[in-house]
Amino acid sequence: MAVVFAVPAGVFGGEYDEEGNRIDARVTEYFNVDIDVHENNSYDFTERVGTVFNTPGHGIFRYIPKTWDGIDEDVAGGWCSSDDLDAYTESGSYVLQMGSEDRVISGKHEFTYGYNITMRDDRDTSRDTLYVDLIPTNWQTPIEAAEITVRLPKAIDKDSIKVYSGDTGTETLSEKVSWKYDGKKKITVKAKDLNLREGITLFAELPEGYWVGQYNSDG
Repeated sequence: MAVVFAVPAGVFGGEYDEEGNRIDARVTEYFNVDIDVHENNSYDFTERVGTVFNTPGHGIFRYIPKTWDGIDEDVAGGWCSSDDLDAYTESGSYVLQMGSEDRVISGKHEFTYGYNITMRDDRDTSRDTLYVDLIPTNWQTPIEAAEITVRLPKAIDKDSIKVYSGDTGTETLSEKVSWKYDGKKKITVKAKDLNLREGITLFAELPEGYWVGQYNSDG
């Protein structure tokens, strides 16, 4: 039987008591992501989320969509080194439920967890694409700071890289988000003061054949 957690969403900026202490139910201080990209267009994610439970709670949820821009993706391999984990599929998402009904969390707590995404072949023989959600738009609170590192299997053309921030479908970049590419295999992205439903997406147009051995659901 699944445990129902109380995970209220804080309001960015929040409310404060007379001594200047924040009284949001839960605050996300940082959302840091490491992504290892493999040549078959699969991705190993490690996420470290620093939270403050101003109201005691039992844990958090991470919802990972199983369809991205109309293309199916396989999400599996969920793990959590900081807390108990229940992983399951619900309403088109792979869900990581972290925490325990037997444990109450109060104050600062870091959730460390990960999962794997394997993108299916999009059947486009004219080009390959890198298209990955770095910070989700469905996170339950605003995010005060984020640092993302993406490690690629091969170098790419810097001019092909685009980073977007905002709600789903946005193709602009907020001044709150910056990124750089080392010219080899590493892209780093930094952000601050992300509002509720403000995510970050990485896109790059790649030459056909960049992905090798990509999963094809037809076999």
